[in-house]
Amino acid sequence: MNVAKGLYLMSKRLKANYSVLLVALTCGLIFVSPHFFTQILLGDEPYTPLVAGDVNFYTIEETMYASNIRDVYDGHLIVTDSQIYENKNKSNILTPWFTYLTLGLMTKLTGSVGNTFIISDFLFPALTFLVVYFIVNRVTHNHLVSILGGLGVLLISYAFALQSPAFYTQNLIPFNFSRLPYYIGRLPFTEFTFLVFALAILFVYLAIETGKKRFVLLAGLLGGLQFYTYVFNAIGMSLGLSLLFLLFLIRREFRNLKIILAIGLLAMVIGSQYILETINIRQSADYSEFLLKVGTDYGRINPLYLLRTLFYGALILPYLILKDKKTVLTILLLFYSIGLIGLNLQLILGYNIQPRHYWFAILEPIGMILITIYFYEIFYAKNVVKIFSTGLINKFIGIVQRNFKPITVVLILGLILHGTLMHISYAFTTYQDFTLSKSKLELFQWLNENTERDDVVMTLDIENNILLPVYTYNNIFLPNALISTSPVNETIERILISYKLFDVSSSYLEKLLENEYINTSIRGYISVNPENYDKPMFHYYLFHYRHMFDNKKLKFDTNLPKETILKEIQARELDADSIESIIFVPDEFRKKVLSEYSNYTSNISELSSKYKLDYIVIGPYEKTISQRDFGQSGLVSVWSNNKYTIYKIPN
Repeated sequence: MNVAKGLYLMSKRLKANYSVLLVALTCGLIFVSPHFFTQILLGDEPYTPLVAGDVNFYTIEETMYASNIRDVYDGHLIVTDSQIYENKNKSNILTPWFTYLTLGLMTKLTGSVGNTFIISDFLFPALTFLVVYFIVNRVTHNHLVSILGGLGVLLISYAFALQSPAFYTQNLIPFNFSRLPYYIGRLPFTEFTFLVFALAILFVYLAIETGKKRFVLLAGLLGGLQFYTYVFNAIGMSLGLSLLFLLFLIRREFRNLKIILAIGLLAMVIGSQYILETINIRQSADYSEFLLKVGTDYGRINPLYLLRTLFYGALILPYLILKDKKTVLTILLLFYSIGLIGLNLQLILGYNIQPRHYWFAILEPIGMILITIYFYEIFYAKNVVKIFSTGLINKFIGIVQRNFKPITVVLILGLILHGTLMHISYAFTTYQDFTLSKSKLELFQWLNENTERDDVVMTLDIENNILLPVYTYNNIFLPNALISTSPVNETIERILISYKLFDVSSSYLEKLLENEYINTSIRGYISVNPENYDKPMFHYYLFHYRHMFDNKKLKFDTNLPKETILKEIQARELDADSIESIIFVPDEFRKKVLSEYSNYTSNISELSSKYKLDYIVIGPYEKTISQRDFGQSGLVSVWSNNKYTIYKIPN
């Protein structure tokens, strides 16, 4: 009988394991499916997941980050600035080298950055599902609920947000959207980074639960690597460990206190380089410019984030009515609370760098884990203090409790179906954007076959500036503010050199620097107005958020001079209530740039002498705005096709 019982339990466990692996495989297939459908729909046209034209903004940013992966592939294992030759050895807290090292080494195996993105869209969602499954299972010990939790994080966590009704109609209803279906599926942030963060939390729990040294070491290692993986998760890990330390200190749980102290000290040692670099940057003269560039909310109270804090904070309340507050649930809740603190860091610092990332990276995925656990504890385990003795709520709870298993199965199947439809819909909506012209591919091929590694290429076309460091081993001349260490003065200088070398009129440059008030988001503006791509992308690419603001109706605290803006709006007879986004260039900045531009020489040899420059590319965009005849300027054309011409700059 004992043998039979043992075999039965073993078969049951194997069956559960097989089903978990099957669902993990399904998650991977759902996330990777747009790549295959897009390739089919494109037919003979070449497919690439990395483009930068009039496609959704999330894809443009993915392509920008891809240059860092390409930099590792090209031999720069510790990435600082993947695009600017002179910045290769500068420290850069915006570029987490562990993330790009991992993906770059993957590229050594896959053969191209595009292949890495495709494989990652299968691999990381599948692994994330398994990690979340294990976390939920440590609390619930329920197979179906654990599957539901893993699927919820991947396929519906983005719905756990305080958004406009339009957001939900566009993102919950299949066949009605044209952007990346899920933020958690964006590589590397958060498709890769949440996996590392979730693993760190899991090992923190296992270290506390078992006291084993190997879990302490793994928790400390992964905790320290957060600094080189994703800055928002690094802050989350640091504050989360601090809260756990305080909790165990208050409870006088000295065994757990020692474990958290050991994890925290190891994490700090591993992350010390990043911490020191951050301190140095904060003390530098360029720090104020850094804040402007990355996008910073100013002021003590931001109504939007206060409202989101209340919304997300409500998820703590069910924890208070649980009779048995399990350790893993407590740990999850403390790390979840960090997201609430992150949303409101301006209360301490007076400013907050891109606070929205705290709900993408922490609140939404961990919030969905908490919702799943609450679902189990209330409706199945009945681990809840009885509040309602009568009434509709109690009847509803009773119905769910009696039908818990079939309801859970329906939810699982519903999430799988919904996720599948969303991804297929995304492919059918956007497939035409995910290809590159034959002329562009020929351009990249010639550069890879005929230039030296890290040669510098100049182009004024922002789209090509984004693509060149991804598809070639070359550097570029104009810095991408999202990932470059170039300070604003250097960026301005490079702009002036580039535009003067192409002999672009000052009137055109002035047009790019004009203010613009937009009744949609910057991201939406770029996506739906490809004919106006050059102006918003000029600012976003070269200055990031320094001159670009998505602040609906100008009601939120920012560094913008509101009175100046409102006066200009009134002078233009515009409707202030309809304005959601702004490209606002201060007068003194605009005048300074234009004044310096007029003083620049037109001599090519002088213009190309300060920074490394090896080749210039002239394409359709340059031909429309350039007034220089390069054939008459002493430069020799080394290659051309029907769209592009390459000139070599003499040493």
